[in-house]
Amino acid sequence: MKDKINILENEYMVSLDKIWSQRKRLPEIKYFLDTEYTWAMNKSKPSVVILGTGIPEELVYASGEKPYWIIGGSLASTAWSDDEVPRDTDPVSRSILGFIHRTDGADFSDSLFIIPMVSDSMRKIAYQLNSEGRKICLVDIPPDHSERQAEVKYQRQMFDMMKAIAEHTKSRITRGSVISEAKRVSKARYALMSFLKYSHDRPDIVPDTVRLLIQDSYYRTNHIDEWTYRLQMLTQKVAELTKRFAYVGQNRPAVAVMGSPIVFPNYKIPFLINDVGLNMTDVKVQKG
Repeated sequence: MKDKINILENEYMVSLDKIWSQRKRLPEIKYFLDTEYTWAMNKSKPSVVILGTGIPEELVYASGEKPYWIIGGSLASTAWSDDEVPRDTDPVSRSILGFIHRTDGADFSDSLFIIPMVSDSMRKIAYQLNSEGRKICLVDIPPDHSERQAEVKYQRQMFDMMKAIAEHTKSRITRGSVISEAKRVSKARYALMSFLKYSHDRPDIVPDTVRLLIQDSYYRTNHIDEWTYRLQMLTQKVAELTKRFAYVGQNRPAVAVMGSPIVFPNYKIPFLINDVGLNMTDVKVQKG
């Protein structure tokens, strides 16, 4: 198992080193690289774990706990789950399950797993974790909220989830705490959207891999307020650089990447796209 841990650490270091080498005029991105590495090597005991990115994180923050996201992306942890789920399970879901079963990482023995039922693979993960005796909370999110019935169902799911979180964390989630945390989350996501706006179409200043890393680091931080502040400062510098330096590079063809989402540290495709002189289409902010 030690060799597997070394493989995981090496996987992170290779991607981090390559992104750091592409920092251009932005040494400030080191904070976000450190955030990713710290999360990956974390050996804490997360209280509330969110699988995927479809859960409103403010409802976890409102309990006084920090959400611990597992969204996949590691080739090493994907391989670790080979004996846990069917081979037709998608790579991201397999990576999530492999990461949970690390023996030298975070301790999930007393974690509550929030699992959005958005795919067959998530159902397989839920079944596996439930069969292991893990604490799970299933959230059936309607694909379309436009109909009144779907909206009512969604609200009921959120209330049930808050109840499960409150019981697990032995806390009281109030309307005031939800509103307060929603403001913090909104501020952070607004900061991210501003960064993506100012760094758009300027690979000479912010390469695509850096933009992806910044977005991903939101799900890895344990300090959302500091993360927001650091990103605001980085965005300010990017805005200044885009004004000072005209883009003199050639317009490069854009490439849209389909299929499983690109999740750090598995950035082989973005690195390849950059190396051959192409641009990825705009990175969109993932919805919570």
